[in-house]
Amino acid sequence: MTSYAETVAAKCIECGQCTEECDFLTTYGKTPKELANEALNTSFSDNPVLPYSCNICGYCQKLCPENLDLGLMMMEAREKLVSKRIGPLPGHQPAVEGQEFYLSSDFRIISTGNEAESCDAVFFPGCALSAYSPDLVQATYSHLTAQYANLGITLGCCGGPSELVGKTDYANQITEQLEQDIKNLGASEIIVACPYCYKRLSEQFTDVKPVSLYMVLSETGAKFSEKGNKTYTIHDPCSARDQPEIQDAVRTLISETGYTIDEHAHTRDNTHCCGMGGMVFLANAAVGAANAERTIRESSHDLVTYCATCRDIFSGQGKKCVHLLDLLFGKSPAEQASKVPNSPETATENMKTLNQWARNLAKDIKHESVLSHWTGDLTKGLKHESK
Repeated sequence: MTSYAETVAAKCIECGQCTEECDFLTTYGKTPKELANEALNTSFSDNPVLPYSCNICGYCQKLCPENLDLGLMMMEAREKLVSKRIGPLPGHQPAVEGQEFYLSSDFRIISTGNEAESCDAVFFPGCALSAYSPDLVQATYSHLTAQYANLGITLGCCGGPSELVGKTDYANQITEQLEQDIKNLGASEIIVACPYCYKRLSEQFTDVKPVSLYMVLSETGAKFSEKGNKTYTIHDPCSARDQPEIQDAVRTLISETGYTIDEHAHTRDNTHCCGMGGMVFLANAAVGAANAERTIRESSHDLVTYCATCRDIFSGQGKKCVHLLDLLFGKSPAEQASKVPNSPETATENMKTLNQWARNLAKDIKHESVLSHWTGDLTKGLKHESK
């Protein structure tokens, strides 16, 4: 079976078009062809930080005249490092422990959201938004119930953390179980807030249809109160690249609330990653910060984005930034823009709060965390490998 590294080694013409737009390539000073040859010769065993320093954002493929995606090669390399018990890296420990919590009964819950035995659709806010603001999750769910007569709620993990550290098989088990649990509720649709979760579930689900929350909010025609005439520079998450319908829906929602949008040079399909894509900040903070700084330099105003992780990355680098849902449902977006990211302790408490709220929606929860009987062993393996 031909590896993707062989494809890159054979087809890369070393034109440099991707290099000048990629802080990962700039940092290491190597062309994709050179990296491909290194992957084929050493599998990066002597330099495992390198493949974990790519944002897997897909911008290189858009720029490449040969349509090569360096991220695919770096994901292949991560999987090989995991097979050799070199990956994940010590810096990935917070993600490993975080996912263990996301799968525990302290957070994960699958519920019809009411006393009914089944539901038609479920709302999936994702872990990052849940950690960022329980109030926004609850306000969004309340808004959606006006459009969906029978709406469930799903708290948990899409499998992304395991996928990004190279534990692909484990990630797929999580995703498969999530889809089965949703099907058990009778739901055929999952409304997804996180752009990365939406991308992953769209690629993995076979029977349940993922739909973007922002498409739903835009298409239902619901009116949002105007809150001011402030101008925001918009940041499209890299996981929303090649999703023009979602990009358009987001801009419609921002405009409907009375705000003006500043489109800088790298938005929509040309967006740069915030720096956390591929969980780069955990493995190589310098490369992650360089990515964030690119967007901050190009932003003439406070930022607005529709990814809670992007929001925290920019605010953590000192840039005022709000989540789109702050503009739609928040009480004071301007105040929220100045807030630093939540501490890990606060984020955990926020997710526990949401879990209790979801339990209170339906006193008799019939769909508890079914992963609890096997997650422990697998996450212990992850912990062992990241030491």
